[in-house]
Amino acid sequence: MIGFLRARTSRRRSLQARMLTTHAIAMVVAVALTAAAIDVLLDLRSRLVEHATLQTQAQSIIGGLSDRDGHLVVDYAETSLSRDGHNAFSFIIRDTAGAIRLASADAATQALSALPRTPRANYARLQPASLLLSTLTRPFALDGQRLWVSVAWNLSDPATIFDDILQRFAGYSALVAIGLLTAVLSVDLLVMRATLRPTARLAEDVRLARQDETAFRARLEALPDEIRPLAQAYHDAVAALRLAYDLQRDFTADAAHELRTPLAVLRLRVETLPQTAEQARILADIDVMTRIVAQLLQLSALEQTQFDPGARTNLAEACEQVVATLAPDALRRQQHLGLSILGDAGLTAAIPKDDLFAILRNLVENAIRHTGPGTSIDVVVEPDGTLGVTDDGPGIPPASQPRIFERFWRQDRTSSHGAGLGLAIVQRLVQRHGGTIVLQTDTIKGCRFDVRLPRSDDG
Repeated sequence: MIGFLRARTSRRRSLQARMLTTHAIAMVVAVALTAAAIDVLLDLRSRLVEHATLQTQAQSIIGGLSDRDGHLVVDYAETSLSRDGHNAFSFIIRDTAGAIRLASADAATQALSALPRTPRANYARLQPASLLLSTLTRPFALDGQRLWVSVAWNLSDPATIFDDILQRFAGYSALVAIGLLTAVLSVDLLVMRATLRPTARLAEDVRLARQDETAFRARLEALPDEIRPLAQAYHDAVAALRLAYDLQRDFTADAAHELRTPLAVLRLRVETLPQTAEQARILADIDVMTRIVAQLLQLSALEQTQFDPGARTNLAEACEQVVATLAPDALRRQQHLGLSILGDAGLTAAIPKDDLFAILRNLVENAIRHTGPGTSIDVVVEPDGTLGVTDDGPGIPPASQPRIFERFWRQDRTSSHGAGLGLAIVQRLVQRHGGTIVLQTDTIKGCRFDVRLPRSDDG
């Protein structure tokens, strides 16, 4: 059900679907109106043809009529009627009293006798039994007598195909209209796809703009006039955001770089002071500030430098280097920092050595700073090459887990330990090299970060 609703929503948002639907509705209305207009015009024309034909028949009957000793007779040679009564036309002659003076020999004469005698010609349609009759009644004079002739055209006669064609025209026109509509809409769909193809390529063009501004400008000029302003406005907005981001990144990098020297000088001067508890606290704060500055520089460098896709790093060696570097820090905090290589010590990953070192160092430093004395921190190289950093500290509350990789986010905002950049740097580095990082908290005490990186070809 959800998939169906998504599909309907997608169709509603599709410009091609909207254009095709609108065109289809317009064509259906146009075809229906055209068919109705043609039907009306043909029906009007058929009535004119019927009236002219009935007038011709009535005039031929009157012309062949004569009075012989008070009896009316018709000379069939002067008309298109036959004596045997097998005619598409029927007639009767009535006098002023309504008496039938002469009639053709067929079943339609009884229906004709019910027609009114009017001073002027009168046309009507009758449907006695299974017949469909088009009739004309008109007065005329014969040897001083006032008479009325009524002529009927049997439109249901098999020989009369004219009205049958008209009656079936609406059905035929509907079938033709459906076929025509289907064909036109199919052509429309092909034309619209070809016309809107530049719109489909717009996302690709925008991605191209990040890499090659000149190529994007050339593609932009090739877009249709209706789409180009939107693409240009989007590109300008993205360019403005990129400029603001670059300015912010450069400012952060410059500020961090400028702070390194003053912090180093400050540490040297504090170290010359007498060794007291206050001096130790100041040195610890300087270490935190130095680490934050280093992380800011590292984060800025991530956005600017290009990594070597052919780089290879031994997983076990990188883990050994990180453990050796951070072991003194763990000992000072009365923590156990261990290393376990469960797989092949020669496993390598497709990542530069400095980047893998930064990933592991940030994870281990994060564990050291968020677990208390007496806790254990283990770095593990699994047989499949997965790198795990595990601690048995207090863990991370479930409510905080979705935000742990956000920049500058800290669970304890009052803490002075770090700026919330370590895990953000780790995630950015892992994703940059096509890897994944997952937090495991369900089956262990504390937490464990599992890092999976693409294996190198020679690993």
